[in-house]
Amino acid sequence: LVPYLACSSDSEDEGGHENGEGKGEGAGQAIARRREEEQWGREEGDRRDAKKRKVILPSAEDVLQSIEDEQEEKEAGALPKRVRSVAHKEGMFASFAFLKLKDRQNKWRSLISAIATSLPSIVPHIEVSSVDELHLSLTRMAYLSAASRLTYRDGVMRALSKSERVAVDVKDVKCFVNDEKTRTFFSLPVDVTSRSFKQIEAMIKRLDRVMISHNQKPFYKPCEPHISIASVVGDLPLLQQQHIKAAIINAAKHVCSIAWLDLSFVCDEGYLKVGKKEEAVMLSPSATFPILP
Repeated sequence: LVPYLACSSDSEDEGGHENGEGKGEGAGQAIARRREEEQWGREEGDRRDAKKRKVILPSAEDVLQSIEDEQEEKEAGALPKRVRSVAHKEGMFASFAFLKLKDRQNKWRSLISAIATSLPSIVPHIEVSSVDELHLSLTRMAYLSAASRLTYRDGVMRALSKSERVAVDVKDVKCFVNDEKTRTFFSLPVDVTSRSFKQIEAMIKRLDRVMISHNQKPFYKPCEPHISIASVVGDLPLLQQQHIKAAIINAAKHVCSIAWLDLSFVCDEGYLKVGKKEEAVMLSPSATFPILP
């Protein structure tokens, strides 16, 4: 990876400029940015047209069969469907910044395997994340228009590139419920007594400035960065939450030789996902990790 180079001075707002032609950009950069936006708009229009051409309405028989299948799934105790908390809007893109988990010693893979075996006996419909899906969110989900997509991307990548590489330490298990009360998450929070908590908190504050400048919500208060390893549809009762937390802690005791320390991992890259596109940027060297580990 090539380190991300900011194109503006340090005195500029990390959120960037909404019109794409703010301070520090020359005429050539402004023209290039407009061309990129126009090209992206044409491609998006072509994709929408293709979707419209492919739409085929189901027959009455198919609709009735679908209703019967759903009824059979309910009676058989099938997994509840996910509930979309924000309605999809054409031309809007979901985005968030995050750190990826680095499972260098396969400790996380062993933990996930252990809880995937034990948790379904407590809650049959629980969904356990795969190791490849595990991440630590640094922002809330942002919803971007085509006009703000590029300046948002520039601001986030600049903020991440100024953040330090970090050795993430997790400790204990905590339960989170989303704002809409449609899903309960079981997570391993970052150890608040560790140096990594302060580093991640600094990343989140830097990214919050970008979010606010683009009319997006800042990170949750209080700041509790975490890695979600399992979830279940709905707001789970407290007693079931406690049983699941106990099962995860018990699994961790068998995997970790020294408390939670075996699950620590080093992050040297930050990530941004906009729609289906994912980008990575090198984090800055720190006193602890002056070079790539």
